[in-house]
Amino acid sequence: MKQSTRRNLSITLLTLLVFFFFGLRFDHPRGGLSNALGPANSTIAVYLHGHEYKTGDKIIAKSEVKGGSPAVVVITDVGPDYYDVQNAKLLERVKKKDVQGKLLAIIPFIGFPFQIIGL
Repeated sequence: MKQSTRRNLSITLLTLLVFFFFGLRFDHPRGGLSNALGPANSTIAVYLHGHEYKTGDKIIAKSEVKGGSPAVVVITDVGPDYYDVQNAKLLERVKKKDVQGKLLAIIPFIGFPFQIIGL
């Protein structure tokens, strides 16, 4: 392996580790809200782990909808130990411990290979 390739790979891995340390995570949602570029299951979601959430925040959460967890949802109400959220199909109640993080960005189309191989 060339030295420049090894250096670039090392820098990339170190950058990802630093982002992970500060709470930045990536996930492949299987359901939830869609955008103009397609459904949620065709994307990779970038989210910030461990945050307080309020009404109107878009989050990644475990969903009770069959085959739709984790899902990209929007918070409609905040309770003492739950969030009421709206996904693409319905309103549901999600426990605070089932929330993975606040949505920062969606990377479109990258989720299709994950969907094909079943991740």
